[in-house]
Amino acid sequence: MLKLVKANEGPTYRELGQKKLEGLVRGLGLEAELGSATRLFELLTSAWNDRPITGTPLFSSDVTDDGTPFEFSVAFAAGRPLIRVLAEAQTAPFDAASGWEAGLALTRELATLPGVDLERFQRIQGLYAPPSGSSSRFSLWHAGTVEPDGTLSFKVYLNPRIAGASLAPEIVRESLVRLGADYAWSELEPKLGDRSEILYVSLDLARSTDARVKVYVAHPHATSGEIDDLVRHESGYRPGLAARWIEELTGSAGTFDERPLLTCYGFRSPLDAAEVTVHVPTRCYVGNDAESVLRAGELVGPLAAALRAGVEGMAGRPLEMGRGLVTYVSVRPVADGTRVTTYLAPEAHAISTPRHTALPVSFFPTLAASSDTSLPPPAAVHSLVRPLAGSTKLGGQSFSAVEELIATSRAVLRAHPLLERLEGAGTVEEMQVLAPRFTFYVMCFQDMLRLGSSLTTDPVLKELAVTHEAEDLGHEQWFLYDLEALGVERNLAWTFSPEHAVTRDISYKIMAEIVGATHDATRLAVLLALESIGAEFFGRVIRYLDRLGRAEGLRYFARSHQLVEQSHEVFEAHAQSRLSAVEVPSAVMPEVVRAVLRTFEAMARLGDDIDARMKECASRAALRAVG
Repeated sequence: MLKLVKANEGPTYRELGQKKLEGLVRGLGLEAELGSATRLFELLTSAWNDRPITGTPLFSSDVTDDGTPFEFSVAFAAGRPLIRVLAEAQTAPFDAASGWEAGLALTRELATLPGVDLERFQRIQGLYAPPSGSSSRFSLWHAGTVEPDGTLSFKVYLNPRIAGASLAPEIVRESLVRLGADYAWSELEPKLGDRSEILYVSLDLARSTDARVKVYVAHPHATSGEIDDLVRHESGYRPGLAARWIEELTGSAGTFDERPLLTCYGFRSPLDAAEVTVHVPTRCYVGNDAESVLRAGELVGPLAAALRAGVEGMAGRPLEMGRGLVTYVSVRPVADGTRVTTYLAPEAHAISTPRHTALPVSFFPTLAASSDTSLPPPAAVHSLVRPLAGSTKLGGQSFSAVEELIATSRAVLRAHPLLERLEGAGTVEEMQVLAPRFTFYVMCFQDMLRLGSSLTTDPVLKELAVTHEAEDLGHEQWFLYDLEALGVERNLAWTFSPEHAVTRDISYKIMAEIVGATHDATRLAVLLALESIGAEFFGRVIRYLDRLGRAEGLRYFARSHQLVEQSHEVFEAHAQSRLSAVEVPSAVMPEVVRAVLRTFEAMARLGDDIDARMKECASRAALRAVG
């Protein structure tokens, strides 16, 4: 269901859109294209983007589920992401006719830009003008793309159902005839089954010989196999390819009843094979946006980290909190691999609530034997942690298997950029950025230990948890002492400010793992995972401070603290032997594994944030040095 955001007379669509777009672009690492992307957004929305955002839109646009009249998308192909903006021109009285007129006005404005040509659009526009009294949800949309060379390209989306669904096939056929693409209808018509619904026609606003016309077809209640049968003989496809994509993106073979799968047929010329794309409305079939990003990342491959960073930069909330920021993922084969496009809603008016789904077994094959489907889906996995899901083999059902997973995860974490940065020369200023970023986590860690101990009932695990809590008692005071010694004390207001939000979010997530666990083994596994991560961190920070000549006199970031951590009784041989022999019920093991991976995931995210801030500090220092 949709939960309406409280009415807010603060930000305008422009302010929200530019903020979301900047977060997306920077997350993708495309800072050089931010100016072009912002200009594109302004071009497509300038007629109405100064309106303040309220709880309910003046006109509920069909562009997004909550009525927001624009969306962003990112295409991943040829080794780099491409930014696109889709928007609906609007004006009072906000109906199909006024939308059409507003759309035509925007089309004429775009015609003044380099490379934009309306000749093909003018051949067919009369077919799509809304008849009097039309109640259609949309009549004319516009989309623009920031091309690799920084230029902007544009296309329009037209509604072939504007005069009724039954007339859509004839309107599309006539459009293709007027565009000199009779061949396209001959190719398309046999693929329109009894249940098929033609939804959209898009047209590149260009005169070039490779300008496209595209037809989007919905397939209600289809299965992945039925879509595969439709496209398996198209250019670049092979039997089973489309089905695999759909199932990877949704975790299901169908039927897809909540919102249909789409196929899109793009035509350039009689000499070019049709470009066929499969569009999957992932928001309807996943638990939350984190799962959508994880699943799409499997198809994006090496750019998965950029996808995650871009979506997180745009979201303004934990991805696990909602379902609908990622609306669709589309996939099609291209000459150098696969083109994957993610469609992103700005959520100006509402956020769809997440839901629980079964564990995506394809990402966690070691859990395939479990029948447990009551747990929430795992968070989208950090690029460093994700390989663990497919490589870790559980060695039985004792706690030794959990320790093996923690050890494997720790080994993978060593490649994190923050840990690599801490092996470098560094500066005092960068250390002063790093140290306070742990404030909320360090203070919370004492409560994590306390709750882990108090909630544990198994006699063996209880003894270990109580000992662990006692041995770490007071370490947060050492941390506060070091902040003062390093000249980076932080007050309560800063600790709860937006600047420290990532650390708080991570701490809450880990606390939730401990409090929400259904078994004592899960709680202890989370705490041991944190100790393992800390062990990798401490040694590097101490050597970092030694190189800076700032280690003397510190208590928390000190070699003496490292030795204390290493001598914890829980790690001694006798205790280790007792722990390793503890039996973990087979029904509980999936929960334990997920909790460990999510803990490493969370701390890797915290490392990302700190590394980025240290990098910014180093960049500012470099600029001062040359300026």
